[in-house]
Amino acid sequence: MRGVVQIKDPGRLAADLFRRLPERLDLDIYGTRIVVKATSSRALRRLRLVYGAFLARDQGPADARLALVELDHAPHGWLAEALRPDDPLRIGGGHFLVADWLPFALSLRDETLLHYYASKFLRLHLVACHQPDHLTLHAASLDVGGGHGILLVGEAASGKTTLTLQLLDRGMSFCSDDTTVIRRRDRKCVPFPLAFILRGGPDGEAPDIPGVRERKPDLELLDEPRWLVQRNGDAGKAFTPVAIFFLHSRADRQPGCPVPMNSAEAAMELLRNKVVPMGLVHEDVAVMTADFHLVCDLANSAQCLSVNSTDLARTRDSLLSHISGFAAVPA
Repeated sequence: MRGVVQIKDPGRLAADLFRRLPERLDLDIYGTRIVVKATSSRALRRLRLVYGAFLARDQGPADARLALVELDHAPHGWLAEALRPDDPLRIGGGHFLVADWLPFALSLRDETLLHYYASKFLRLHLVACHQPDHLTLHAASLDVGGGHGILLVGEAASGKTTLTLQLLDRGMSFCSDDTTVIRRRDRKCVPFPLAFILRGGPDGEAPDIPGVRERKPDLELLDEPRWLVQRNGDAGKAFTPVAIFFLHSRADRQPGCPVPMNSAEAAMELLRNKVVPMGLVHEDVAVMTADFHLVCDLANSAQCLSVNSTDLARTRDSLLSHISGFAAVPA
């Protein structure tokens, strides 16, 4: 990132900017209409892939607007002047990202970061739009049939994405890879099927997944190659979580062997993985209380297991063994 620039009137600036941008992407995500505009179709290519399950069928009025402005395109100079009329050169060397719901713009050093932050802005805005009706977690979720499903909770590089793809190939359905949305009124996970983003191996080699290992990465984020995989056809239905697997790399636990967790520990881990809307300084006490009760209910009603996921093959087999006890999932 090159810098953050304050905007006095983001709605007005976005409206003026939108009229100058030729390319458009309309998204309808569970009733929230977001319009993204950009200086070129190339700037929207990755967002179109990641949010492919939520492409709107027609153009309509926007609930929110996001603009991607690439360096060396005509609107770039106008925007730099509008943001910094006293010295536009100070921020003029990067790509710009502007959202009409945020009082600042980002100046970014390359196209990959432009896509990364655009996707991040969209997801965090959706979290804000759907509070207090939903709780959003950093977790993967899979529908295993019969109205039941599982959550995979863990830090980045803990294996959530790879395990999710492997479990899809074992007969499960996909609800989410990194952003799990839980409906508060009935504690059900709601499908949020974005494209998968896969990391490469320690030496930058492609993941060992058919269709991925044969092609070049789609982007490089912080010098790390990443591949995008779309599996919209595998999207499942809303389900009740019956098992929550907490992935980790603790050396004192044997890889691939789930260990039961008590509900209090599980509830605290769920709270630690809660997604908070961007720019939120003080959360509403009523929402915080509702979230606490919801994660306690989830931890008490689901089987909670801690598993060292450093051996993904053993972890996958252990998960399938546990899941077969409550759902007809092929081993």
